[in-house]
Amino acid sequence: YTQGLKRALPQFTRVEKTALQVIAGSPPDLLSPPMACGFCPRCPQAMSVCQREPAPVVSHSPHHYSQCWLPEAVAINSSSTMKAV
Repeated sequence: YTQGLKRALPQFTRVEKTALQVIAGSPPDLLSPPMACGFCPRCPQAMSVCQREPAPVVSHSPHHYSQCWLPEAVAINSSSTMKAV
């Protein structure tokens, strides 16, 4: 979700004009919230686990956290790739 938001920000340092990228789809229905990741239907990197269970919350500082399965999947794939070599 954060990557999508960052791509949607205007770039004032660029000389050429470019269209802002949009995050496709609609936000989840907060009256009937999803069981797991609310961004999953709109995420280009969604995995099956994203639909089944909430991702772990990772605290980066007192007011900054993330909640996504992708970093864990990347870490698992990286470590399994390294072991195979």
